[in-house]
Amino acid sequence: MNDQRMIGLDALRGIAAFAVLGFHVDAKFGGFEAFARGYLAVDLFFMLSGFVLDMAYAGHMEFRRFIVARIKRVWPTMAVGAMLGFIVFAVQGVVLPLNLVATLLFLPLFTPIDVAFVLNRCAWSIFFELVANGAHALVFRRLSTIILVALTVACFAVVAALSAKTSLEVVGARSNSFFYGFARVGFSYLGGILLSRFSSDLRIPAVQGGLFIFPAVVIALALCSAPSVFDAAVVASINPLVIVILARSKDWSNAALSALGQISFPLYAVHYPILQGCIALGWNAYQAMAASLVFAACVAYFSARLAQRSDHRVPLEST
Repeated sequence: MNDQRMIGLDALRGIAAFAVLGFHVDAKFGGFEAFARGYLAVDLFFMLSGFVLDMAYAGHMEFRRFIVARIKRVWPTMAVGAMLGFIVFAVQGVVLPLNLVATLLFLPLFTPIDVAFVLNRCAWSIFFELVANGAHALVFRRLSTIILVALTVACFAVVAALSAKTSLEVVGARSNSFFYGFARVGFSYLGGILLSRFSSDLRIPAVQGGLFIFPAVVIALALCSAPSVFDAAVVASINPLVIVILARSKDWSNAALSALGQISFPLYAVHYPILQGCIALGWNAYQAMAASLVFAACVAYFSARLAQRSDHRVPLEST
């Protein structure tokens, strides 16, 4: 997949991160009911991860190097989010050192509080994505398409049954539904791998820029007012369609879209503890959103600078 089309998919991650931000702002402050289904953007993250990594590695994954590379990419930013959460709790008189260690190690900690990752609630999805990444390198890439389809259908059956009873918002994120998160990530991540395998066979015309799809993504994932019983249907229909169309789109050379992609992971990783801090300070929803965006932009900037310095330190191979 060429770099321009990757820009489109990275920008899609940015939109998904904004949807999750809007959902959490509504949960904390109210007034943003339009983002009531923003939590479905997490399933889009899972599917994007399976799709992009399968396209990028195409069967050439060495487990140890692959996992180390993934952790090196996500850990520094998630560590910032964990430290922010620790500080927010500490200044309010609640010191949680064990939770800090667990969050830094991407380990769920089941406490009387019905949340697997208290300091940064968004860490639950990163845990499941890393598990899926490891399973991809060890197992999924070796499976036949038929077996992958069977596993995907099995995971979807669980997700659909859960969706019929409760909102997917709590599945995987809460302690009492944590282990159902394996089915949730399994369906979307495996679906992303299948999209990668079948993408060349899908007869979908390439779209110039594909910009028309962005309003559809926002409407489907963030502004969707359908009852939560349809969560599984939205994840199974809208997400793969959006990914395939954007992956086949052309001419994504746009600075704004590149910036949207660059801020996506920092925004997702740090916004929740920032919102908690803003509540403690008595700030309103708009101030909290602005603080999240500014801090995420700073994290993205310094992450890029550190990555550049690291690249410069790596000696070139002799030819």
